[in-house]
Amino acid sequence: MRWKEELKHEKPGEVEAVMRRRVEAYLDQGHASCYLKELGVAIMVQNALLFHDQTKYRLAGARFMLSLHGTQPRRDYALTEVLYS
Repeated sequence: MRWKEELKHEKPGEVEAVMRRRVEAYLDQGHASCYLKELGVAIMVQNALLFHDQTKYRLAGARFMLSLHGTQPRRDYALTEVLYS
């Protein structure tokens, strides 16, 4: 794959940051369906996120696209426990 070849030229510590920026840029293009445009779905997701805020994770902010950004699990919860809440 072309992207793997391109990443070979990056410093080992920079590969993850470069990939994160590429994924973010792709997500920002909005190629997927946007179910969150529907008010009922958006409210349901918002309520679900706020339900465990400050108990299982600290929701510092959210940007709704294909993925969720800004959550930080609390020390007593693994990320997988938060995602399956």
